[in-house]
Amino acid sequence: MAAALISRDGSALELRDGTALSHLPASAIRNEFAYNGFTRGPYGLRAQMGAVATITLPATSAATIIGVDGAAKLELHTVNGHVFNAAVRAE
Repeated sequence: MAAALISRDGSALELRDGTALSHLPASAIRNEFAYNGFTRGPYGLRAQMGAVATITLPATSAATIIGVDGAAKLELHTVNGHVFNAAVRAE
């Protein structure tokens, strides 16, 4: 399990492995429902079927995260090998 912020040129700007994700503060996870939520687990994040949450991953460096061109993607890797991508743009 991992979460990575990838620049347009393919380089990793930020990377959180399962250990880092499992140590996120509880305040970093805002579940939409009182049931079927996301939680921290021993190997990363765990989610019940139908869970919806906003998860805040604070930057680990003081450098400009999004990069010069202002575009990046968030790449999420699950424990079973699936990869999900979402576009990220600086505001």
